[in-house]
Amino acid sequence: MLARTLTVLGLGALIAAAGCNNGGQHSKHTSEGIKIAQKKINALKSSIEWETAERQFLAGDLDKSLRTLERSIAMTPDVPKCYVLKGRILIEKGAFEAAEQCLLTAESLDESNVDAQYFLGVIGERQSQFTKALTRYLTAMNLDPTSAQYVIAASEMHIQLGQVEQGETLLREKATEFSSNAGIRHALGQLEMLRSQFEKASDYFTEARLLAPDDIMVMEDLARSQIACRRYGDAEMNLGVLLKAAGNENRTDLQVLRVRCLAAMDRLAEARTLMGTVVAGTSHSSDVSAWILYGNICARLEDPVRLRQAVQRIINLAPDRPEGYALRAMLLRMSNQQASALQAINTAISLNPNNPEQWVIRGLVQAESGDYAQSHRSLRTALKLDSTNANATTLLNAIASLAHQPIETAEATPRN
Repeated sequence: MLARTLTVLGLGALIAAAGCNNGGQHSKHTSEGIKIAQKKINALKSSIEWETAERQFLAGDLDKSLRTLERSIAMTPDVPKCYVLKGRILIEKGAFEAAEQCLLTAESLDESNVDAQYFLGVIGERQSQFTKALTRYLTAMNLDPTSAQYVIAASEMHIQLGQVEQGETLLREKATEFSSNAGIRHALGQLEMLRSQFEKASDYFTEARLLAPDDIMVMEDLARSQIACRRYGDAEMNLGVLLKAAGNENRTDLQVLRVRCLAAMDRLAEARTLMGTVVAGTSHSSDVSAWILYGNICARLEDPVRLRQAVQRIINLAPDRPEGYALRAMLLRMSNQQASALQAINTAISLNPNNPEQWVIRGLVQAESGDYAQSHRSLRTALKLDSTNANATTLLNAIASLAHQPIETAEATPRN
């Protein structure tokens, strides 16, 4: 009986001991479970903070985005995308060195992070370190061969480094692969613009616009190429659309391009109205080129009031440029002051003797004064400078019919 009791007691002690050991093991597992759970919670909170920071960044609130992102990094300091976003924020703030350190941290955490490579390339490009930028863009392209963005960036760096053939080869190799990508064709069009191959450029921009009809940059480049091809009607229509786009309403550079198109199509009254608005604005009130364009339009319309305003403005702003004096000659012609007009155009020619249009104006004033021989010399000089000058040819033919005596054929020689 006693032996049985001892056996039972011993068995109970063993059970008790076993119970104590299991309790310790449970405590250990519980602690590890809590740590894992806390880590998951931190990861979730960090992800939420990152998403918030990205929204703030895209909304342009850089400082608030940076503060939010710091909280995310504090909770999960080993997430590459957090450092990539921080790097992007710092790039926008112009803190390139700090941005580079963030992106290098992202690269150290994940060598295959394509965004880290791309934005390291952006930093190199912003700092004019084009070789460095090219290396990073090529790495990004190899990491993600499905994105045309990296191909375009790499080709642009090739071109920036003077490696035009390599840049073009890269674009053409990928053009078939990215057959529905507007960016590749846009880049090829820009390359042709650099080569002054405006028709080819226009074709590429047209293809790009068909693929991305809402891309404002593509439409703008298309309009510029059409102007270079003298397709003013198409360019003017596209510029009209561009000027209605959000953010473009007050872009005077586009307005000036549209004025040039209108003037080229002889829609001079519209051109004068629009250009009058441009020069009246503060951004172009001291822009000599804008006033010269305005003056030329007013001269073609024989509008002495506005032309006088333009002449005064041009000569005040740039007394050493010939255009103001050439326009003054046109203004004086309107009031039949040929002697003063001849003096004004001679001043313009003295400042730039190699402008054929100024010799045409001189020939016109001389013809109106009855000095056909001198007019003939002036117009022949204009043709010597530009053999295709239609105004000079027309005036020469007119003089031939007006003059009743043989015209001396000696030509004046432009000064160097």
